[in-house]
Amino acid sequence: LDFATQQAMSGLVLGRTRERPFARMINRTLTQRLLQHGAHLELTIMATPDARKKARRSAGRWSAWRWSDVAIALGGVAAALGVAALADRFLELKDLSPIFLIAVLLVAVRTRGSVALLTAVLCFLGWNFFFTEPRYTFHVLAQRDLVNLFVFLAAALVTGRLASALRRQVLNLRQSNSTVQALRSLSRALAAAADADAVRSVALRALARAAEADVTLWLRRGDSLAGLADSALSVGERAAADWCAQHGLPAGRGTDTLQATAWWFLPLKAGERTLAVAGFRAEGRAPWSEGERALLGMMVEDIAEALDRTQLAEALEATRVQAETENLRAALFFNDTATTEIYTSGVVGSVRCV
Repeated sequence: LDFATQQAMSGLVLGRTRERPFARMINRTLTQRLLQHGAHLELTIMATPDARKKARRSAGRWSAWRWSDVAIALGGVAAALGVAALADRFLELKDLSPIFLIAVLLVAVRTRGSVALLTAVLCFLGWNFFFTEPRYTFHVLAQRDLVNLFVFLAAALVTGRLASALRRQVLNLRQSNSTVQALRSLSRALAAAADADAVRSVALRALARAAEADVTLWLRRGDSLAGLADSALSVGERAAADWCAQHGLPAGRGTDTLQATAWWFLPLKAGERTLAVAGFRAEGRAPWSEGERALLGMMVEDIAEALDRTQLAEALEATRVQAETENLRAALFFNDTATTEIYTSGVVGSVRCV
C-alpha cells in the first residue's frame, strides 16, 4: 500500500490467497486488511481457475442440498415418526429403532451421506423427544434408553454412510456404462463417415443426444469458421466462438472467457490445429455435471480425429488427382511434339492421339 501510494497508483490487482478461517474470524486476512487500509485504491481480487470451478461446484451442491435433499430428509423423519407413533400405540413395540433406521437407509439411498447424517440426527432427537421417558423432553431417565439411543445413532450414521457410498458407486457405474455406450456408437458412426460433411452430420446427432441441448458445429476454413458470420448468434457469442477457434480453448458459459453468453464452445483439435468448434446452447437447462462435460469432451476428441482423418484423405486424393493431371498433361505434350516432328520431316502417315 505504501508503494502504491508513492507511485500514485489508482488500483491494485491481486491474486486471491488461500483460505484461512481463523484469520477471517479475527478480521486479519490479507483481503480484509487491504479493504481496511486501502480505501483510496480500487482493489481487484482474482481467484485461480481451479478455485472458481471449486466455488461453482460448492455453490451448486449447496443450492441442491438446501431444497430437495432437506425436503427428503424431513419427509423421511416425519414418516418414521408417524409409523413409530402407530406402532407404539397399537402394537406396543418396546424397540422402535428399526423404524428410524429404515428411514435413514431410505434417505441415504436417495440422496447423499451428509443428508443421511442429518436424517440420523433428526431421528435420534425425535425418538428421544416423543418415545423415551419422560416424553416430550430431551431428558432420559433410564440408562438403558440412553444406551439404546446412542447405539441407534452410531448404527444409523454407519449404515447411512454405507448406503450412500453404495448409491454413489451404482450411479458411477451407470454413468460409466452410458459413457462407454455413447462413445462406442459414436465411433461406429464416425468410422462409416467418408468426408467432412458426413462427420459433421454424425457429430451433430451424437452431441445433441448426449448434451440434451441445441448443438451446432462450424468447420474451420482458413482463419475463420465457415457459416459463423451467417448464424443467428449475437455479436458476443460469435466473438466467443472465434476466440475458441483462435486459441484452441473452451469459451462461453461455464468458462473463464466471455461467460456472459448462452453458449458453451469447445474446440475440436488435432495436435495444435483447431479443425472446428462445437457450440452447445446451455440456456433453459440445468448446468452440465462434471461427468457430462467429460463425456462431451471425449466425444469432441473422437470427432476431431475423424475430421483430421477425412481431411487427410481429401488432401491425399487431391494430390493424387493433381499428379495424374500432370502426367496426362506431359503425355499430351509429348504426343503433340511427336506429331509436329513427323509432319515436318515429310513422312506420309497418320498419327493417332489418345
